[in-house]
Amino acid sequence: MTFIWLCSYPKSGNTWLRALLTSYLNDHRESQDSDRQLIGPSSHLTCHLFDETMGLNSSELTPQELDQYRYVFHKHFVQRFRGTTFTKVHESYLSRYSGHPMFPQDANCKAIYLIRNPLDIVPSYAHHDNSTLNEVIKHTKDSMAVVRHG
Repeated sequence: MTFIWLCSYPKSGNTWLRALLTSYLNDHRESQDSDRQLIGPSSHLTCHLFDETMGLNSSELTPQELDQYRYVFHKHFVQRFRGTTFTKVHESYLSRYSGHPMFPQDANCKAIYLIRNPLDIVPSYAHHDNSTLNEVIKHTKDSMAVVRHG
C-alpha cells in the first residue's frame, strides 16, 4: 500500500494535478471525457466520515478538541485503502495548537506538495470564494486562518 497526500494551499493546482494523474494512470484512455472520476477524493475530511470513524459528534467539539483527534482520524483513514491511493488535502502538517504532526509518519505514506505563486492564488481564491482581493490577502496572511466552508 502506498498512500499519497496531495497537499496544497487552496487554488494551487490540486484538482489540475488529479486530472493529470487520472489521465496518466489511465494510459490517456479517458483524456477526452471531462466528466470522468478524478483520481483520489476531492476531500477526505467530512463531518460525517470524521464522526463515524471517531465515534464522536464533531459539532460538539471545540477547534482545539477537534485538533487533538485529527492525527488519529488520519491514521484510520489511511488504513482503509489498499494499493496506491491519492487524496487531496489543504490541511497544515502541524497542529495549530500543539505543534504536533497531523498526519501519520508511516513509511507507506508519501506527500506531494504543490506550490503556486500567491499572485496567482489570490485572484483565483477571491473568485472561487466570492471575496475581494484584500479579503483573501488578509486571510492568507493570518497564521490561524482555516479554509472557509471547511
